Amino acid sequence: MSKAKSRGRAEKLEPADPSSARARIIYAAFGAFLEHGFSKVTMLEIATRAKVSKRDLYAEFESKSALLSYCITSRAQRIKLPEQLPDKIDSAGLAQTLTGFGAAILRELTIPEILAAYRLAIAESWSAPEVAQTINKLGREVAMAALTSMIKQAQAKRLLDTTDARELADQFMALVCRDLHLQLLLGVAKAPSHPTLQRRAEAATDAFLALHRPVNG
Repeated sequence: MSKAKSRGRAEKLEPADPSSARARIIYAAFGAFLEHGFSKVTMLEIATRAKVSKRDLYAEFESKSALLSYCITSRAQRIKLPEQLPDKIDSAGLAQTLTGFGAAILRELTIPEILAAYRLAIAESWSAPEVAQTINKLGREVAMAALTSMIKQAQAKRLLDTTDARELADQFMALVCRDLHLQLLLGVAKAPSHPTLQRRAEAATDAFLALHRPVNG
C-alpha cells in the first residue's frame, strides 16, 4: 500500500449526506486526491466514485480546481472568524475578541480534513503547486486579512501601538500557533482539547497585548 493511500484512508472522512449527489462528489473527490494526488485524479474517476454521471459532476463543479477549493472552504468556513470590532470596545473587549479569534484558528488547525488538505499540498508541491496556492489563498490569507483588519481598527481606537498591522498579525498568529501545526502534520502530537486550545489562545493574547499596548494605554 502506498503512503498516499494509507494517509487517505487514515483520515476516515465521511460524506456529509450520502443521499446527496453533491456531498458524494465532494467526499469522492477529496478521497481520490488524498489517495492518488491531485494531479493524477481525473474528473471521470471522481464521477465513478461518487456514482454520478460526468454531466452531473460538471453541473456541480466546472473543474478539479473548483472541487478542491470547495473541499477546503466548505469545512474551514464552519468556523466563523470575527472581522469587525464593536464600535465601543476597551482593552478587555479587545483581549476577548483576540482570544476568540486565536481559539477559532487553533480549532481549525485540528480538523482532520484541514490537516489532510495541508498534507496533500505538501505531497503535491512539485506536481500540482496550485493545491498549496489554493489552501494558502482560501485558508491562511483569509484569516490574516480578517486579523489585520481588526488590528487596524484597534490601532485606530488606540488600543494597540502603531507597529505595521500585518506585522502584528504575523506576530499574533505565531504566538497562537507556535509549533502545533507542524506537530499535527507530522503526527507526533494529538489534537488538544478545546479547553486546552482556549487556554493557549488566552496565553497568546496576554503575551501579544503585553508587547503591543500603547505606552499611554
